[in-house]
Amino acid sequence: MGHLNVGERVDMNKDMDSIEQNRLQALIDMNSQHDKEIKQLKSRLEAAEKKAEKFNSHIKESDTELKALRVHNPDRMKKQIKRLQEQNRILTDETTILKAKKKQLNQQVSDCNKELEQLRAEKAAEAAEAAETTETTETTETTEATEATKATKATKATKATNATKATKATKATKATKATKATKATKSTKATNATKATEATEATAKSSKKSKKEKK
Repeated sequence: MGHLNVGERVDMNKDMDSIEQNRLQALIDMNSQHDKEIKQLKSRLEAAEKKAEKFNSHIKESDTELKALRVHNPDRMKKQIKRLQEQNRILTDETTILKAKKKQLNQQVSDCNKELEQLRAEKAAEAAEAAETTETTETTETTEATEATKATKATKATKATNATKATKATKATKATKATKATKATKSTKATNATKATEATEATAKSSKKSKKEKK
């Protein structure tokens, strides 16, 4: 799970959700079927109880008849008693079976409800975990993008600083060269002026000397 990407985790979560939905639907269908069977058993039990009450009433009514038959026909009375006792036994057995089946179905419904609640809780926990994993992944991706942006900005700032320094150094070099050229020009002009002055003085001296010689 730790090496899966976001898309694979989403697909796996979808598959798990589909499986859980199918399980939940199966449990719901089973629960509905059990409820239907319980209703049917309740109807049968109520019918059997009504039938038992009817037979009990019939037995009570027959008691009077039996008392009368004792006097007039003891053999018929015994047969009637056996028949009624057999009917009562059958109804009692049927009622007992229906009650046992009802109890069993109630227990199955209770177990299904517990499993259904457990599955819902597990599904909610898985959904929360998936949401937390997605949020963590998005946070990590955002952090990485932010760090990459900061690194890019820092690189650009460094390049800009280096370019600025290079520009300043170039300007300083040009200024230094210009200063040196200016100084050299001034020095040349001063030298030329000095030489011109010396030549003028030499010419003047030579002229004075010539005049003296003529005299």
